[in-house]
Amino acid sequence: MSDKISLMPHQHIHSWKLDNTPFSGIAIFDDVGTGKTISSLNIVNKYIENNSKPVLIVIPPALFEKWQSEIRKWCNKKVNYSTISNGILNIKKGINILSHGALQSQKLSTIPEIGLLIIDEAHHFRNPETISSKYAFDICRSSENRVIMTATPLQNGINDLVTILNLVLCDIPSPVINAVVIESLGTGNGEILYPLITRCILNNNHNKRVINNHNVRMSEREKQYSLELINSYRGKQLSKIMIMKMAASSMATIKKFTGHDVEIDDSKIEYTASMINDFCKNGRKVIVFSEYIETARVLSSKVEEYLIGMITGETPPDSRTAFLTGLEYSQGGVIVMTDVGGEGLDMQFVDAVVNHDLPWNPMILEQRIGRLDRIGRDERNVEVHNIILDDSLDLHISHILLEKEKLTSKFGGYGISVDIEKDRLIADTAFNFKSLTSEVFQNDAIGCSTRNLEFLNKKIQDLESILEDLV
Repeated sequence: MSDKISLMPHQHIHSWKLDNTPFSGIAIFDDVGTGKTISSLNIVNKYIENNSKPVLIVIPPALFEKWQSEIRKWCNKKVNYSTISNGILNIKKGINILSHGALQSQKLSTIPEIGLLIIDEAHHFRNPETISSKYAFDICRSSENRVIMTATPLQNGINDLVTILNLVLCDIPSPVINAVVIESLGTGNGEILYPLITRCILNNNHNKRVINNHNVRMSEREKQYSLELINSYRGKQLSKIMIMKMAASSMATIKKFTGHDVEIDDSKIEYTASMINDFCKNGRKVIVFSEYIETARVLSSKVEEYLIGMITGETPPDSRTAFLTGLEYSQGGVIVMTDVGGEGLDMQFVDAVVNHDLPWNPMILEQRIGRLDRIGRDERNVEVHNIILDDSLDLHISHILLEKEKLTSKFGGYGISVDIEKDRLIADTAFNFKSLTSEVFQNDAIGCSTRNLEFLNKKIQDLESILEDLV
């Protein structure tokens, strides 16, 4: 790969930091759509030029085909499938890929030495108490170099960030990393973490995110049925909330869960389907997200004329690729998907994303919209359409998201897209945790052209001094 031709300026930052820090690892927190995969493969290429130890890339199963394609394209290397059998992690010389799912379903007791480890979508390992996170940590400790990647490291709070940084600094106790993060927050000095993380944001001044909220009213019969059903779970709070979430999605999902054989119109489904059909009729390309498979199925049946395919956890990787190709070259079409399609898929050619269901977690919204808002998109705005059912849990969820102030910041939200000169990297000072990260943003932006080694070395010394005091 000729990085002078292939890489954008910000995609050099990651390998530069990794080459010049003593920590043997880096966390790439670059924004959704900024080309983290290619940045990491640049690191892989440089590594395998001078090292013979194996490379292991840990990825969600839905992204296997994408990573294989990118490895062949950018590294021109064969891909080995890594497995876990009888507690042993099996890897070969060269580039290996391992599914996140293997760490959830297989016991792992023996891990060979790994030269370079890359973990994609690392937020899946943010809970240190899960088996998969413990195994991911063990793999990190068997790796000489680590690249930990996620655009959304903060799902619920600072503890998520601490856990992910612990994958980078796997030889440092978690309480020490927590203290470093708290120190950074407390002093407002994000530069403390500069040697460990990157956070690049790439925007241009031609397209923006345009948010459209569509309020849908239920019929009196729908309202009465939903109310009676919800009230029947009185005293069972978690079950009640789950039912309220399903009722805000579709009658099909409610019927599947409860077994009730009732015939009631579904105002929200009809509204979403009508809007999508109108979009597609006018030659537009759309993706629509639902949290429930039954809702995805009924929506698919309502947009059948323009349906390219439905992507859920049950959809084989080759079918997903075929659907994306079909949508790209269609004269107007739609893919209906659950959030399994919200990570890693490149859909710059799509006109609009429709959120039939709103998730509790604003980071999931960011992942969804990031399918469109990516490097390579043309000057079209990124349209986001949220379907909100009145008198339902949708209203409460939308209020929760607003209270978290995630809808008006680029990191972890989707409300605004800052206008800047094309291909310029910026620091987003609207980010809620700006005291932790804004200075990292700014210095990475500057570093695209300067690669200020003197500044990096100074920050390395500062971080090493803090760690020495704490360990």
